Amino acid sequence: MRTVLVVRLDSAGGVLLAGPAVRAVAAQADRVVLLAGPRGRDAAALATTEVPAAVPPEAGVTATSREARAAACRALIGHPAAARQAGMAARTHALRRSGPGRFLAEWDRLLAAAGAG
Repeated sequence: MRTVLVVRLDSAGGVLLAGPAVRAVAAQADRVVLLAGPRGRDAAALATTEVPAAVPPEAGVTATSREARAAACRALIGHPAAARQAGMAARTHALRRSGPGRFLAEWDRLLAAAGAG
């Protein structure tokens, strides 16, 4: 699996304008991870990115609507046990998907493939 990291740390407009470039990269990769800065996070959270796979429903809200995110935050503030459960689900998913174990396994696979070629 070939994963490509695309970084766009400026505004939402910059993230959206990068769309054609990101799609060109995606055509040559199995997976694209888009790293966006705070001002571009709303645009990066669109379902056209890896967000739906990176944040499972039980781990948080990926809505682009500020109202929806605010409502989700209010709900979690009112239910600390649910917030804790969502946080643990997010942590478990992040470690399984992007943690050191997966990184090392992919690195070993890459080195083995390079040595075999």
